Amino acid sequence: LSFLLHVNVDDAMNLLEVRRTLEVEIAALAAARATPEDIEEMRAALHRMVDEVNDGEVGDKADADFHFAILKAAHNPILIKLMGAVSDLMNSTYRFSRQKVFMEENMQKILYDSHCSIFQAIEQKKASLARKTMGKHITMVEESLIQLKRGGITSLAKNENSFIHNNIKADFGFPS
Repeated sequence: LSFLLHVNVDDAMNLLEVRRTLEVEIAALAAARATPEDIEEMRAALHRMVDEVNDGEVGDKADADFHFAILKAAHNPILIKLMGAVSDLMNSTYRFSRQKVFMEENMQKILYDSHCSIFQAIEQKKASLARKTMGKHITMVEESLIQLKRGGITSLAKNENSFIHNNIKADFGFPS
């Protein structure tokens, strides 16, 4: 897959189709099957996401870790192998997508809140809500990349209200 590692907006959009097809249902499976250890692994990835952003990084490693923790929490070895087949491309695309969508004001917080909404649905064992929040998350990233492809990113703040407000505190170093 190394020839695919040169990521552009079209590659990212194609991968988002794959992610939508798989990860929406994976989130629902994780909500039904996650163990307390799985929940803690997701929570730790969310905390690392904040740390990475506060350290001046885009948070792509923690983002990938969060999604992989959800995948593992589905407890389906075939899905793990299937997603592993595209993991190099996915990791490159996480970085590319986060770099591009971070051009949007407040996007770090919006993405974090989106991840927290997914986490809370899984933690609360609400499969339908996990499916819905993962779908909204992927749609938000798709919309950002579509705007980027068209020549600019417009405000996605309208999406901020579509997510559950989370109780996980994050300090990105920005004034409130």
